[in-house]
Amino acid sequence: MRVLYGLLIHIAALVAAPVLTFKGLFKDRAFLNFLGIFGEDASQSDKRKSIWIHASSVGEVKAAMLLIEKLAAERKDIRTILTVFTPRGMKVARQETESNADVHYFPLDIPFVVRKVFSRFDPGMLVLIETELWPNVMREAIERGVSLAIINGRLSDRNFKRYFALRAVFSPILERVDFVHTQSTEDAERFIELGSSASSVVAGNNLKISGMLSNLRRFDKAAVMSNIGLDSNVRVIVCGSTRPGEEEILIRAFKQVSTDFSSVKLMLAPRHLDRVPDIEGIVSDSGLKSIKRSELPSTDLGKVEVIILDTLGELWKMYGIGVCAFVGGSLVPIGGHNPLEPIALGIPTFFGPHMENTRELTAACLDKGFAYSFDNADEIAQFMADCLKGEISGPSPTEVASQFASDLDSATHRLLEIWDGRDA
Repeated sequence: MRVLYGLLIHIAALVAAPVLTFKGLFKDRAFLNFLGIFGEDASQSDKRKSIWIHASSVGEVKAAMLLIEKLAAERKDIRTILTVFTPRGMKVARQETESNADVHYFPLDIPFVVRKVFSRFDPGMLVLIETELWPNVMREAIERGVSLAIINGRLSDRNFKRYFALRAVFSPILERVDFVHTQSTEDAERFIELGSSASSVVAGNNLKISGMLSNLRRFDKAAVMSNIGLDSNVRVIVCGSTRPGEEEILIRAFKQVSTDFSSVKLMLAPRHLDRVPDIEGIVSDSGLKSIKRSELPSTDLGKVEVIILDTLGELWKMYGIGVCAFVGGSLVPIGGHNPLEPIALGIPTFFGPHMENTRELTAACLDKGFAYSFDNADEIAQFMADCLKGEISGPSPTEVASQFASDLDSATHRLLEIWDGRDA
């Protein structure tokens, strides 16, 4: 199985290398990082051992940034390196990590490339966020005596099946991981089943909760409304991380209620921005008029019923201006996305029946009355109407913080204990 993985990753690298080289030479030199090629920078003169943190895309990067901020506050003697896997993740990382971490793309999981990167980064610890399990990188860390941790670990139904099919590759590696922090008890059990030592696994909460709750302290609804050109009397129904097949249902529900309420608009925020043209077509076919967030503010907004969010990093703010919020990937069988962002902002929140990716969290939200689940346009329309009439309100920040206390501090302290005990 290990030989098969090696063969497949080398084939993938041969296909990707020309594309990465072209992008690195003509678009962004950072793409060469995938091939283990780095330019000279100021960090080269920094001889401190590093903590290398890897996060794939935007969601994982946000969790990583919370950890980086905490590490920077706790210890000044540690150099932090953040690697990402997607251009969207790179954009967010560059915007928000400031000087707390050097940011690079993650290397292809090929032994000779991996060895070059380890020599460059000289890490004393490698921290993988959520489900970023790369066998050759992890194996190289173990062979070099680098401490290894998985933080905010999550194994969806689909990912667990994939990793379990490759357990002959992953089990010998996972049993050597020093610390596995997971988002739920179910995730913890799955890591143990894949080969992690039970003594190294801690079932915790999603670290992103810390960031979501801190959003409250810096959220200014009036400023956000003004920035996009909305009058204070306008009410917005915000639908985030939508997937194909969901926009039609949401638009149908919106059309049922919009004629009964004045100054109400629907905001659609697709999970993937390359779908924006498709959504414009869906809105037009429904008889409604749309405008993109990047075109706001606009003097023509009064004639528009639908706003399409086509920018990165703003969804949490848009949730905060909502009279209610929908969390996508849940009306279609994709598994759903984390519902806590609008909930933490006190917004009445709903989703569809397919929330397998956050099963325990979803159950807790429904049980506490923090969120609602519907599976058809009529039920959704009724919920929208009730929110517009002010008959449904979201939870208070105190309630959310009490129910979902973040364990960012304890996870950070455990990492630092491992760090300090490396040479003991």
